[in-house]
Amino acid sequence: MKMQKRRGSLPLPITMLDVDKASKGRSSQGRSRYPSRASRVTSISVFKIFLLVACGVTALLIISSTRKKRKNSVSHTIGILDHELALQHGRDAIQNVIQDVKNQREAILQHGKILLEKGIQHHTATLHNFTSLSDIYPHTELIALYFGASWCPSCRAFTNVLDDAFTLDTSAGKDRIFSRSDSKGKKDLAIVHVSSDTTEEEMKAFLRQNWIAVPYEHPDRVSLKRFFRVCAEKEQSELGIHRQYEIPSLIIIDSVTQSLVTPNGVHDVQSYGVDAIDMWLKLRNVVSSMHDKYLKDS
Repeated sequence: MKMQKRRGSLPLPITMLDVDKASKGRSSQGRSRYPSRASRVTSISVFKIFLLVACGVTALLIISSTRKKRKNSVSHTIGILDHELALQHGRDAIQNVIQDVKNQREAILQHGKILLEKGIQHHTATLHNFTSLSDIYPHTELIALYFGASWCPSCRAFTNVLDDAFTLDTSAGKDRIFSRSDSKGKKDLAIVHVSSDTTEEEMKAFLRQNWIAVPYEHPDRVSLKRFFRVCAEKEQSELGIHRQYEIPSLIIIDSVTQSLVTPNGVHDVQSYGVDAIDMWLKLRNVVSSMHDKYLKDS
């Protein structure tokens, strides 16, 4: 007979089978909720290995960076030293060049001083021998030796320029140009014509009022051409020279020292007109100062 449960009676007794089932159920639930001890140990070991590897890599990167910086620093220091050494070599080379230039400059100046002295002495001694000029020196600061001829087209063209610059109708022509007809005071310039015309009549027809002519038959007319080596092309064989300057030429000399101021008077008049006189006077002063500095002190 089946036993019926009474209301208010005690529960049925729990058997060992029921206890065992319950225990197994809790054991399976616990294993599903919490990992095993072996699993936890494995995870910790992997994490430690990862940390060790990361630390090792970081250490290697730090060491490599430090070595690279140290290498760059050493290379930079070596580069600075090489640069300074190159600069020092450059300074030494420049100083050597400067010293060589100074030595050569002194030698050149000394050589030039000797040549200048000989040249001035030669010009002075020789120009004193030209008697056609000796009575002009006291009346003027400068003498312009005009080598030209009436038959030369270039000479005729330049004569027109010379007339425009130093004509007697201007104050420059009246007050600054010396002429035989007016010997009052000392003028700045005397224009002395050295003719290459074939006759005296041609020469006189070519003359201007404020020019002073070397007489046609005077030996200075030929000697001045030889001395300055200036003449017409057809005169070279007759004079026995190879000319240095062709006609027209305007050679400026100092009346005081009889030294050459410039052989380029034609260019100066064409470029500066009447102002060429002031330029020649300044140039004469430069030549005189060189004469005083390099010759009188020797």
